[in-house]
Amino acid sequence: MSRSIILLCLVFMICISFNEGQRMFRGQRCLCSKTYDRLRPDNVMDWKVHKPSAFCDTTEIVVTLKKPQMKVCLNPKSPMGRHLLTA
Repeated sequence: MSRSIILLCLVFMICISFNEGQRMFRGQRCLCSKTYDRLRPDNVMDWKVHKPSAFCDTTEIVVTLKKPQMKVCLNPKSPMGRHLLTA
């Protein structure tokens, strides 16, 4: 093969890999994929509100539970979520 064909293929492959990498960062990188509408208030140990940002365009409420000690997401549009947002 000639040098120009090899060089053209190399440039083409670099362009394709750059486009694939750019596409990966366009998607949202939200923390919450599943949200709950209600949780037992006595089981809530802590909560943190994440405002919309460049990575995720929705408000997220991450709640740390006492038992089992894990983090879950609360729907900010639910009554309990609205209460935590105003607290």
